[in-house]
Amino acid sequence: MAVTWQEMTRDERLALLTQPTKQVMMRLLMHPDNNVKATTEIQGLITTFSLSIDSSTSIRRTANIALHNITISEVPERLSTLWLNRVVRAEYGIAHHITGTMVWFPIGSFVLSENQYSVDIEQREISLTLLDMMAGATQERGNPIGSELTIPAGSNVRSTLEDIIERFVPHHQHVVLNFGSTIPYDIEKQRSTYPQEVLDEIVGLWREYQHYYSLDGVYTVDFAPLTYSDAPTLQVDEMAAIVLSESGQNSYADIKNCTEIWGQELDASHAADSCVQTDGTYAVHIDDAFNVLEDGMTISVVPDTDSVASQRMKVQGTPMYPMYIQHGDGTFSLLPQGRMLANVSYVVEYTEQRFVLQGESQIHVMAMEFNTEPTETVKAQYRQTYNCPNIAFVVNPFSLYACDHEGMGLMKTVLEGGEYENIYTTALALERARYETWKTSRAKSTKTLRCLYVPWLDVNQKVSYRSIVDGEAHQYIVNKIAVNNLDGTMTIEMTQFYPLYSWMRGTLWGSVLKGTWGDRLSVAWSDVSDGGVWGSKTGETWNSRLNQRWQDMLPVAE
Repeated sequence: MAVTWQEMTRDERLALLTQPTKQVMMRLLMHPDNNVKATTEIQGLITTFSLSIDSSTSIRRTANIALHNITISEVPERLSTLWLNRVVRAEYGIAHHITGTMVWFPIGSFVLSENQYSVDIEQREISLTLLDMMAGATQERGNPIGSELTIPAGSNVRSTLEDIIERFVPHHQHVVLNFGSTIPYDIEKQRSTYPQEVLDEIVGLWREYQHYYSLDGVYTVDFAPLTYSDAPTLQVDEMAAIVLSESGQNSYADIKNCTEIWGQELDASHAADSCVQTDGTYAVHIDDAFNVLEDGMTISVVPDTDSVASQRMKVQGTPMYPMYIQHGDGTFSLLPQGRMLANVSYVVEYTEQRFVLQGESQIHVMAMEFNTEPTETVKAQYRQTYNCPNIAFVVNPFSLYACDHEGMGLMKTVLEGGEYENIYTTALALERARYETWKTSRAKSTKTLRCLYVPWLDVNQKVSYRSIVDGEAHQYIVNKIAVNNLDGTMTIEMTQFYPLYSWMRGTLWGSVLKGTWGDRLSVAWSDVSDGGVWGSKTGETWNSRLNQRWQDMLPVAE
C-alpha cells in the first residue's frame, strides 16, 4: 500500500533516507495552471538533478533535471506547448525499503527557464532548466507592467499586493498575511518596471515579513520564521544520522554592536524659525509676511519642549487648532503627551482646521546592545554624543560582543540611502536597527554541512545540530541548500540561531519599543498566569522563574 511522506513518522523518514542503497526517481506533473489538475506526467530515472534553494533571493528555487528511461502519460502533438505554458510540479521519489513502492516528496512548482529543455522520445530522455514561479514576476518569464503605476499613500498593503499579483503576474494564487498597515508614501513606477520590483519594495518596508512562491506554487507573504517558538525541522539525532562532513567560518571583521539608521527625509513647504510652548500651545513663527493657513500646507518645526496631552498649535496671527496623528485606517486621534520631543525637527501638515504630525523631518535612530542595562546618565551621554534622541538600548546578558563586554566598546555601522530612505517612521527605523544589530552583533558563525539529501528540508527552517568538530549542540537557521543528486547528497549553509533578541514582532518583548530592561522583566512577570509565560507553574521564587526563562531561551539544542 502506497504511503505519503506526511503519513510517515520521523523515524520512518530517517530510515528511508539512510538505506544502504536507494532507488530514486523523478516525476514531473504538467499543469496548464497551478490550480488545475495535471494533464501530463513524466517519470524517469535521474541522470542529473541539481537544486538550489536560497532564502536571500526573490527566485528561491532553481533546478536542472535530466531523466532517462522516461515514461510520458500522454504525448502532445507539439512538445513546445507542453512546456511554455505549463506549471511543472517536480517530485523526488525514494523506493521504500520494505514495500518497494515510491514515496514522493515535493521539490517545488516551477516554470521553464526560457526554452531550456530537450526531449528525445526515441532515446526516452529529457532535460530541462526550471525556475520557481516568482520568475513570472521578473524578466526571466514575466512582462513589465506596461504602464505607469502609482500606488497612493494610505493604500491597504494586503489589497495592494493581491492586486499586483492578480493584474500583472501570470500565477494568481496567493495567501497574503494581513499587515494591519497602509502604504506610507506614493509609490510611482515606470512602464518598464517588473512586478517583482514593486512587490520587493512594499514587503521590504516591514523587515519581519517575507514573500515567496511556496512549494505548491502559491504567492505567500508571511512572517519570517525566526522566532524562538519554531520547532526544529531536524533534531540532533536526525542530523547526526545524515551529516557526512562539516566546515565553518567566523567573519569577525563584520561584527558590530551598534546600528545607526538615517531614514526618510520629509520636505515641508514652510520652515518655522521658532516653535515655543506656552500653556499647551506651540506658538510657531515662519516669517513676517506669513498670514494665511492654506489647506495641505506643511511646516517644519523644532519645538522647544516636549508635547503635552491635547497639544495645540498656532502659526503667527492665524487661529489656534489642535494637533493630531493620523492612523493607518485614516482615522485621527489627538497628539499624545511626549509624541514630539524638544529640539527634534518635525513636519506638520495643516488640513481641515487641524495640524497633523507627519513625522520627523529626518528619521534618525540607533540601536546598541549591552550585557547590562545602562544607567540613565550613560543613556543621556549617548544621546548627546550622537545627537540622536531615539536610541534603543537592548540588553542581552549572553552576548559576547555587546558594547559593555570586556574589551569590546562601541562598534557602529551606519545605514542610509537606498532602501533605508523608504523607512518613514521612527518605530519602523528602531525595529530595523534592532534587526541589523541582531545580525551584526553575532560572530557570523556559519557552518556548511554535507549531508544525505533530505527532500523535506527548506530554507528559513531551524535544525538542531551537535557539531562533529567540537561536540557543542546549537540551533541553526538554514539559509541555503544545494543538491547534487549524482551522489545523493546536499550541502546546507546555516547560521547559529540566537533567540535572545527582541526585534521580531510577536516575541515576548516585541511590544516594548523603547523600554528598559526593567520594563521587559515587568512584561514577563505580569504574564504569570495559566497559559502565560510560565503556564501553571506555582510556588516558585522570582529568581527561579527568571532563571528558568533564560534557560528556556538559550540557543542550545537538547
